[in-house]
Amino acid sequence: MNRRLRELLREAGVEGPIRSDEIVMLHNNAPVPTGLIDSPWARWPWGFNFIVLHRGRARWFCKCRAASDPGLRREADVAERLGSVRTASIRVPAVRYVTSGRFALQVAEFLDGVPLDRRISGRDPRKLRARVDLVLSGLAELLTGYLRDLSSPGGEVVVEDDAAPTLQSVITRLALDTDSRDALKDALSRAGRVRATPQHSDLWTSNVLEVHGVPWVIDFETFGDVRVPLYDDLTLVSSTLDQWLGEDPGVPHSLFREGPVVRDFIDLLAARAAKAGLDPGQLDGILVFQLVRRSFDVAGAPGRTDAGRHDEAVRSVAKRLATGRTGLLVPS
Repeated sequence: MNRRLRELLREAGVEGPIRSDEIVMLHNNAPVPTGLIDSPWARWPWGFNFIVLHRGRARWFCKCRAASDPGLRREADVAERLGSVRTASIRVPAVRYVTSGRFALQVAEFLDGVPLDRRISGRDPRKLRARVDLVLSGLAELLTGYLRDLSSPGGEVVVEDDAAPTLQSVITRLALDTDSRDALKDALSRAGRVRATPQHSDLWTSNVLEVHGVPWVIDFETFGDVRVPLYDDLTLVSSTLDQWLGEDPGVPHSLFREGPVVRDFIDLLAARAAKAGLDPGQLDGILVFQLVRRSFDVAGAPGRTDAGRHDEAVRSVAKRLATGRTGLLVPS
């Protein structure tokens, strides 16, 4: 192990002997660069994640990034605010953040939990819907109650303007026809101005852990990248449905599938949209925003192999909107 990394682990409070045979590498995007990478994919966390064992048991979960990477510092700021909160229905792990000239290291106690994505298949859909609702409500309570100033001091977001940098890239890459392009732009325009609302921005089912019956939300490196309300809701609901229903090549987005389970989750989205003061037309635009951003992000992510599915979801919603349909997520 790198000597400086070992020193940082000590500084972060990792106790006992740190032996190379008790380091388990989990995720390695690339060697830690000396600075941020000047490319469209610079926002991806170049670095690695690992576990430190103690007497053969997982004890610490660690992330190592370049010292100049703002994501890890942002996650530490979030954890400083939320790591001690115990009044909400969900929890966020506390972390310790240390840095040197080249490295930034974040250390948290290892959570012996099960990711939500491993508990979806075969689960009672009513209980699953209730769990998703609990996570979304609890997270919204934490983000708006404790973190709004870290993302935005308030005000509004013009959804069309926020989507512009990614929309043009996706339109060009997918070679969308004129009707599809116009339909996406019109939907974003109808979304208008919305209240700036800090989002986790990466709320896949894999970032929700079940620990002794309590949901823990992890991985806040992209917190605040998105300030459009219901972005997290759409991400968690669609990824939950994707896994519960299984893939269907003929319907590239789970929210466009048929059946009572899908309708139940659309009801949940509609209720949360109404609570946020959004009408069905605005929800169409926010759905487009979310799909376009996911397509853009996944296409630029190292090692991702599912870009085609996200691209097809953009094409599908564009075709639906181009026929004049609106209120795509209105309960039936």
